[in-house]
Amino acid sequence: MYQVIKGNTVMAYVDQPVFIRLHENGCYVPATEEDAQGLSIQSVPYHILGRDELPGAVATVVISKIDGGILVAEQKQVIDGLIVNILEG
Repeated sequence: MYQVIKGNTVMAYVDQPVFIRLHENGCYVPATEEDAQGLSIQSVPYHILGRDELPGAVATVVISKIDGGILVAEQKQVIDGLIVNILEG
């Protein structure tokens, strides 16, 4: 799993990022992680910090691999806490 960070905020979690690059004809095309200039989230292009410029990208982001299991466990703890608060009134 990957987290996508814009500014100081996690804007998305994705299991399989759609990595993209700009083709010589001016269109975005799928790319390997190594060759990517950016990624597409819900068909919106984002430039990856430290990569070649991606013309037309709406923002520059940082992408990093994370352990999805840890994220799920953290969310479960939050939800469990909310349920206890609701039940205790």
